[in-house]
Amino acid sequence: WPRRSILQDSIVHSESGTQTAFVRDASAGGLGLGRVKGLRRGDRLRVEMANGRMLHGAVVWSSAGSAGIRFDEPLAATDLLIAV
Repeated sequence: WPRRSILQDSIVHSESGTQTAFVRDASAGGLGLGRVKGLRRGDRLRVEMANGRMLHGAVVWSSAGSAGIRFDEPLAATDLLIAV
């Protein structure tokens, strides 16, 4: 899926706790996060965007403070988060 730059702070809720993070980009399938700690592949998350929207998914990769999140349900192409 094509990615769109988002560049905004968010709050990540996981089984291990809550932390602030930075959403770098989004696609219909997921998010790219930065400034995150302790996430592991398979962790279930809720990502709270700056506008209060909650997105649900799982970590598919994590390395050196960054992570990729796959949404439980892909976003529609017309979703405002990814529509150009």
